[in-house]
This record gives sequence, structure tokens and C-alpha cells, in this order.
Amino acid sequence: MRPSLPLPRGKTVTEVADASRAAIDQFLMIDPNDKAALSQWLIGPYRRAVAFAPKRLPAHVGGGSVTQLALASVVSEAQALLRRALDGASKPGAEGLLELVPRVVDVIPVHDAHGGHGFAAQDVAHAKLGSRVLVLLLSDYLTRPDAYVSGEKRHPSARMLALG
Repeated sequence: MRPSLPLPRGKTVTEVADASRAAIDQFLMIDPNDKAALSQWLIGPYRRAVAFAPKRLPAHVGGGSVTQLALASVVSEAQALLRRALDGASKPGAEGLLELVPRVVDVIPVHDAHGGHGFAAQDVAHAKLGSRVLVLLLSDYLTRPDAYVSGEKRHPSARMLALG
């Protein structure tokens, strides 16, 4: 496991998890056809959520062909992936979540000055939108998994499943 990184002075692991959770909630409300809303999400809630970890640059950016996909399709697929992951995280054991997790998970362990330990999402250059939202979910889930268990304490984003 990677060594835990200290958070900036005055920041807590709860703030890191809250930033991820806020970005997740706001992403699920984006209209897939609204380019401006996605752009605002990327420079706002997403950027705030990944600001606690150093950006990871890929070792090599492949020179393969880039496929042009419709923005609505990309956003809709990422939202559907996130909803499936939230559903999997809300069940005991989280097997449904683990099936969706990529082989390389871009979260890093962090700790704060108060002895709190958790995980922060790491921004990865050229990552797909679906991977970016899964990393946000994982950083929050790994920091406070009990918040995702079904029942009264269920994570607010899990309630968004009904909207999908």
C-alpha cells in the first residue's frame, strides 16, 4: 500500500470525503446534453474533490486513434456506471461495487492532523469520465463505508438511484 500523505494544514479526511460526495451528487444531476454543465462540474466540484492528492500523469499517452463520441452518450454512460456502483456499495459486502472497480484505483491514503485516516481521489490525465466518477465514489466509500449501507443512514447519492 502507498504511504499515507498528510493533508494540508486545517483540512480533514471528512472534508476530503465530503468534497467527493458533493461532486458525485452534482454529477448525477447533470443533463447529459448540457456541455456547459459538464464543464462547470469538471472545473468546480470535480476539481475541488481531487485537489487533495497530487495529479498523476500517465507514463505514456498512446498515439492510438481517438474516437469521437457524443457527449450525451459519454455522460449518460458515466452516470449509469456511477448508479450501478452506488447500488453495489449500498449492499453488505460491496461485491457489486468491486465488480465495477478498475484494475488500477487512483485513490491515495491520506491523514489529517487530528489522527483521521481516509482516501483522496487522484486526478489522472486522460482518464475516462466513468473512471473519474468511480474514483470519487471509491475515495468516499473507502473513507466511510458505513455511510453506504442500506437503511436510514444510506448515503444521499444512493437515493439518487431512484432518479436514474
